[in-house]
Amino acid sequence: PRFERPPAIAEWARAEGVVSMVAVPVADAAGEPIALLWAFNRSPRPFTGRDEATLTALARQAALAMDNARLVGDLRRTLEELQAAQDTLVRGATLRAVGELAAGAAHHLNNLMAVVLGRSQLLLYHSRDPEMGAALRTIERAALDAADTVRRIQAFSRAGHGANAVLVDLNETVRESIDLTRARWEHEAQVRGAQIEMTFEPGALPPVSGRNAELREVLTNLILNAVDALPRGGRLTIRTWSEPGRAVASVADSGPGMPEETRGRAFEPFFTTKGVRRLGLGLAVAYGLVSSHGGDIGLESGEGRGTVVTFWLPAAAATEAAAPAATDGERHGRILVVDDEADVREVLADVLAAQGHTVTLAGGGQEALAYLERDPFDLVITDLGMPDVNGWDVARAVKSGRQELPVLLLTGWADAVETGVGRVDAVIKKPFDMTKLAAAVSAALGPPSP
Repeated sequence: PRFERPPAIAEWARAEGVVSMVAVPVADAAGEPIALLWAFNRSPRPFTGRDEATLTALARQAALAMDNARLVGDLRRTLEELQAAQDTLVRGATLRAVGELAAGAAHHLNNLMAVVLGRSQLLLYHSRDPEMGAALRTIERAALDAADTVRRIQAFSRAGHGANAVLVDLNETVRESIDLTRARWEHEAQVRGAQIEMTFEPGALPPVSGRNAELREVLTNLILNAVDALPRGGRLTIRTWSEPGRAVASVADSGPGMPEETRGRAFEPFFTTKGVRRLGLGLAVAYGLVSSHGGDIGLESGEGRGTVVTFWLPAAAATEAAAPAATDGERHGRILVVDDEADVREVLADVLAAQGHTVTLAGGGQEALAYLERDPFDLVITDLGMPDVNGWDVARAVKSGRQELPVLLLTGWADAVETGVGRVDAVIKKPFDMTKLAAAVSAALGPPSP
């Protein structure tokens, strides 16, 4: 679509030296425009049809990310309610039913997240535009957070734990949380006529061992609580510093503070002084997540003195190893991809083709077995849950005919799957990260021939 440029935009463009511009709408699932993606160029090169097509593709991904961001919010609220109820519900038929519902929803959501993550990473792989890259990285991070939320719902349903812990830079997590909550403390505050001054004072910190999405949720909850305490504006200060054996962070606001009775109940689930606007789970969830990381959280507040929430996390052990570096040589192979979800198959095909592999797609286990009887392959990547022949059956058929042919299992329940000798060679989590998928494929194919 073409847009008439308002006079104010034209005057701004002339003042800024803009030579050319292009705009595409960001539409919701019903086709209604909800935003505008606008690109400007100060160089003589005009925008081309290819540029417009790229922006249109990015607008579609942005619209999908917005829809999924709303979905993530619903998921998080559901998870918070489940976790609060877990302490009071007996382990019985009710909890098992909730687990079964969570498992069904998680399988579907993992497939959706695989498409969003795969497409955004493919665009990042091909894009050379820094501004577009920043937007795509935001979409990528939202998809990864959504996937982590789904994994935590799965972990709740089987009373297990969430994603594996990794080394986390807490300062970087703070920066990400500030960026994710910018709409609340900057944009929405300005709409209300309030001004919130955000300040981040990072200190030198040791790395901590944890789950980045959960720590980001802790900081996001604390920031949003502080914003709620500043309806007329004020100051919000985040500080980090190190103490022997641990990393410490604090979120302080210049709001009215809490009376003693409120302060004493601040970490109770469902306790809130904000009426129906909030569930009262922000601080309770933060307390639970910090405790699960081996840390502690506390609150200082007084009427007229604002509020400071401080938490600490233990420093990572010095012996924790970094991820292995990628190998220099890569082997390109013939890969059979088996998945009953068409969108997931196509994303996998595009990702693997971009890495130089030759890909054959099968829409189910029966079709895959037919391909295996007549065509040679170097690797098989199969989904686990399929209606006709499941991933275990595909792997069993592959290994019975060619024991040396590697099989990778693709599943959203990777944390609960034990590979087992002679069954599959590795398990890839849904949604899959492009870099980790490439590493798993390279490891399965082995080094290139001399």
